[in-house]
Amino acid sequence: KARGRGKILLRCLEDVDTAVTKPVVTFRLAVGSGDPAKQAAPRGPVRHDFSERPICGLPENQQQWDFTKAVDKTTHTFVVCLEVLSGSAGS
Repeated sequence: KARGRGKILLRCLEDVDTAVTKPVVTFRLAVGSGDPAKQAAPRGPVRHDFSERPICGLPENQQQWDFTKAVDKTTHTFVVCLEVLSGSAGS
């Protein structure tokens, strides 16, 4: 059983013409809720070229999250924040 733990993966759903653009993204991930005490520090940054692999996550030593620590007890939800730091290969 997962017991509230898991990882977050990003997936590029579109076919990318690498002759036109290079789908390189630098990003960070965070998990939290409306309660500032339940905000996890952002993890990353990760730089990934989606033309090499359409799916990407955090490095293995950072990828495991305990989502139960972020759950809002009133709404039974949590928020995943994706922060895109750079969208171009040259940055």
